[in-house]
Amino acid sequence: MTQAFVLKVQGPPALTGVRNVTVRAGQPVSLTIKASGTRPDMVTELGLVARGLTWIDHGDGTATVAEAPAKGRFLLIITARNAFGSVRRSFTLEVK
Repeated sequence: MTQAFVLKVQGPPALTGVRNVTVRAGQPVSLTIKASGTRPDMVTELGLVARGLTWIDHGDGTATVAEAPAKGRFLLIITARNAFGSVRRSFTLEVK
């Protein structure tokens, strides 16, 4: 006798869209960060507001870094978390 079933593999999230970026001062920035994996995913950031950037959490496992920052080099730390673990990635945003 054969029985069919669906095996659902659950695990910690992964982050995509996290990469080093260089932009011109005064130009708008829009970077999309996406978390994949078993829901619910939470995507959080550290310290963006103090740097003049805006963090927009879309509530669906994606977020956007936006605004037109002043000149400088900024380290951004992104964390995605679900019931099975978390992942943290960092990248540099350089404004020339």
